[in-house]
Amino acid sequence: MTSLYSNNFDDMKPITYEVWWDAENCLIPRDVDAIQRLYDELRHQIERCLKERFPQSPIASSRWTVPINIGKLPLHVQKKLNTLGVHISQVAAKKPNAADHLITNGIINCSAPALVVISGDHDFSTYIHEAKYKRHVIQILGLSHNEQDKTLAHQVLFYSHIARSSHTDVQFPGHSMVAPTKNEKERSEEKELKAMQRRVWISDVPADLPEKELEAAMRQKYTDIKRVVKKRNRDASTSYAFAFFRTEESFAQAVRDATFKFGDRVMELKDSSKPKPMEGFKEAAGHVEAPSRQAHQPSPDKSVGEKSSGWEEKRWRLG
Repeated sequence: MTSLYSNNFDDMKPITYEVWWDAENCLIPRDVDAIQRLYDELRHQIERCLKERFPQSPIASSRWTVPINIGKLPLHVQKKLNTLGVHISQVAAKKPNAADHLITNGIINCSAPALVVISGDHDFSTYIHEAKYKRHVIQILGLSHNEQDKTLAHQVLFYSHIARSSHTDVQFPGHSMVAPTKNEKERSEEKELKAMQRRVWISDVPADLPEKELEAAMRQKYTDIKRVVKKRNRDASTSYAFAFFRTEESFAQAVRDATFKFGDRVMELKDSSKPKPMEGFKEAAGHVEAPSRQAHQPSPDKSVGEKSSGWEEKRWRLG
């Protein structure tokens, strides 16, 4: 994995950055003059941080995104954000955590050399920590942060401090600048999504399982994994390989080696997290990556339902 801090990075190359602004956690003022002052100060502090890290590089264009239901923003606020070049990404009002999901995808799929996350929400901590190995990360924390959040990014700023510096009141009438309490359904959905984005669970199968039952179990597992992968990455151009290991020891060996054979190719195995396995399940790696799309093509004589000498010979390309 190439890091922004590798020797291959050109210090003279212009630095672009992406900003993801959690406006449900770090609120936007309703006064247009206050919005201007806050935006100017945010931009000033962000570019100051980038200049500290990349003193020889010019700061180039940036993309600012606020995922929110537009019903929560008065029309004059929307117009002001548009004039500033801040993109409002509409999310459905009836879908809990829809804004969080967009921010999560933005963190994962950021293509700029630098990433800025404006939020005090702890749910992004894992993704921010992982992103820092790929690009420079600045986090601007809201009031609901904890001590651990201060250690996740390369540089940390505080939303309340920036608001104070810009002489801006960042509170809505009747609301404090603290993230709203999430109900049980929202917390449950977040927990499920986070599990799906981090790991795939593979169940034990008896060695003497009849062929038809084995085929049914594998078809169901394929469906489950496909749903997980699509929730993690909605890019239709991305392909994944699914590998099934005949024994726990063969999987453990693949984890130790960080590679395994896929047909005539050696594949890289990445285990991105190691939480406590669910009862009755074995944990597989977070995802499997191939060196090229061709490596994902299934062998014509190894389709679903054929007899096989072992689980490791059952594989498909994600359609």
